[in-house]
Formats: sequence, structure tokens, C-alpha cells
Amino acid sequence: MNDVNKEALAKLKKFLEAGGLLKIITNEHACGGGKHPDFTGWNQKACDSFKHPRTDPRHFVIHDAVRLEMMATREGKEQQVRVYSDAKFGDHTTGQPMNVLKRLLQVSVMG
Repeated sequence: MNDVNKEALAKLKKFLEAGGLLKIITNEHACGGGKHPDFTGWNQKACDSFKHPRTDPRHFVIHDAVRLEMMATREGKEQQVRVYSDAKFGDHTTGQPMNVLKRLLQVSVMG
């Protein structure tokens, strides 16, 4: 693992240990429209009339990130990590530590 990813991994662990500092955007719509337009029970009107458009991350449900998992190392590839939310559906984000940290911090700043 390169130095940038090592540093990011250490920060991820520190933030997760503190709790409530990192957030994950789920694919569930906060508008009440449902989980996805292809699923039954979808409410397009609720989605269209929500105060935040679908291009705004606040249109979606956001959960605390709570658990880090190291992924299996693949030859010639940088180490990947997966960070899980506290949601019962197991929402997660996966990638190199530096990219995952950047993604989670962007969401956390938004609230």
C-alpha cells in the first residue's frame, strides 16, 4: 500500500473509532419516492416535488459510517477497503482508502 493510502487508512480508522464523523449516501430517496424508479411503489410526484433535486446528495438518505473492512488484495492492485453504514440494509462504499475517505468526508461536510 502506498503512503497516501496508508495515511488515509489511518484517518478512516480514527474517524470511525470516534463515531458520527463520516457519512454514507444510500440509494434510498429521502423524498419518500422509494428506493428506485424501477421498483414497485415508486412515487415520481414525491420525487419531483422534493426540495432537493435528484442531482443533490441531500435528495438521498444519509447514514453514519460505522465499520471498516479490508478487502482481499489482488495482484498488481492497491489495497481496497469497504466502509459500511449503520443501516440495516448494509449500505457501503468500496475503493482505495484515499478515495473512500474523500467520498465520505464530502458527504459529512454536507450533513
